[in-house]
Amino acid sequence: MQKLTSERDRIWARHEVYLRERMKVEISDRQYLWWDWVFTTHMESAVAKYLTLIFQLASRDSHGCLWFGDHARANIKFQKKTLTAYRFAYGIATVVPLSQTQLMRHECNNPFCVNPRHLLTGDQKDNFRDHLATQAYGTRWELLRGWDSM
Repeated sequence: MQKLTSERDRIWARHEVYLRERMKVEISDRQYLWWDWVFTTHMESAVAKYLTLIFQLASRDSHGCLWFGDHARANIKFQKKTLTAYRFAYGIATVVPLSQTQLMRHECNNPFCVNPRHLLTGDQKDNFRDHLATQAYGTRWELLRGWDSM
């Protein structure tokens, strides 16, 4: 129960900063605007869905991956929008609005993983570099942030 409470508190602290600093320039990216709408009007239900995903629906493995779904890139629905579960988890955990051009990268190389501490944003070039690094060195489990860090 303590992890659930501290995770909720961490997200709400980030949310407070987001509301204070949001949209200093005009934004036209539809996905970014959707995230902003979620953060400003539906944060309570978004955090509740996130906590259910992380603490009830996902299962943890020995590397700290949180497995969700019966196939890679499993989707969830929130506010009539379907998006990948890991994208939703990252967006809510970090309170960072994601644009249409940003890809989610798995440091753990596990497309089932929804652990926001294993996820990064990037572009297609970053994704390809990740692939090459994994081919050359494998997954560097010791470098992944644990659930208790952050």
